[in-house]
Amino acid sequence: MIRQTSTMLLLALFAGAPAVVGCEKTVHEKKTTETNRDGSVTTEKQKTTVDNDGTRKTETERKTTP
Repeated sequence: MIRQTSTMLLLALFAGAPAVVGCEKTVHEKKTTETNRDGSVTTEKQKTTVDNDGTRKTETERKTTP
């Protein structure tokens, strides 16, 4: 009985964790590449996500490589 209960509890934990935590959905993704006069390349990535509660988050990442 204890073995069956612990197994069911473990399965409920793995199945219920994603439902409680949720996940974010990517709604927009944009990548821009620009070559500068000195030959370096600037890459900018912009990503907009929406959480389950409706909050939007925009992340911008910018890299310059020589």
